[in-house]
Amino acid sequence: MNRIALTALFTATVLFSTLAGAGAMSRRPGGTAEETPTERLAGERRLVIPGGLAARRLPEPQSEGARLFSRYCGQCHNLPNPKMHSVVEWPSMFEEMMAHARSLGAVRPGIETPGERARNEIVSYLRRHGMKSLSDDDPALSGEGAFTFIWFCSTCHALADPAQHDLREWRDVIERMNGYRRSMGRPVMTPSDMDAIVEFFRTYLEREGVRADR
Repeated sequence: MNRIALTALFTATVLFSTLAGAGAMSRRPGGTAEETPTERLAGERRLVIPGGLAARRLPEPQSEGARLFSRYCGQCHNLPNPKMHSVVEWPSMFEEMMAHARSLGAVRPGIETPGERARNEIVSYLRRHGMKSLSDDDPALSGEGAFTFIWFCSTCHALADPAQHDLREWRDVIERMNGYRRSMGRPVMTPSDMDAIVEFFRTYLEREGVRADR
């Protein structure tokens, strides 16, 4: 499943979850008064993003960007780690999510969408803390050992720049990503697959003159 298909699945899941709760959440139990938007949103089941963060664990949690990100992007799902997508991906990904939020807001009063200043602040925050990625034409991606890296790591996000971590850290990251794949019902990496990706990173770092064990 490619990234376009994953985005479609994400949207459908959010929409289904929101619509499914609409009737049940429209009135207080045993009463006639409609709940406030805050109560409706607080009581609703949200889509769970693997590796999602509590607001206090976001990078720069006290910053304006983190506050706005938490306010607007935590309404329908838990907060994604900003490193879930690359610096390049976040602007378009964020605008897609805002389009979905506007659609949901048409059927579920209480879902807020940010104004232009707040949108710019959120995108700036996400780009500041987003994942650094390789360019699509990086020669390493056509070299030996790249296939396994591309096969497993490009379906959910851009291909990560290996220079972001040393090999020990990458091993932990890859194992964590494999856990997310398992929780999503996706084919998981075998130990040899993970070894192949780590070896690709080793070769890349050596080519770039970066210490693999720093």
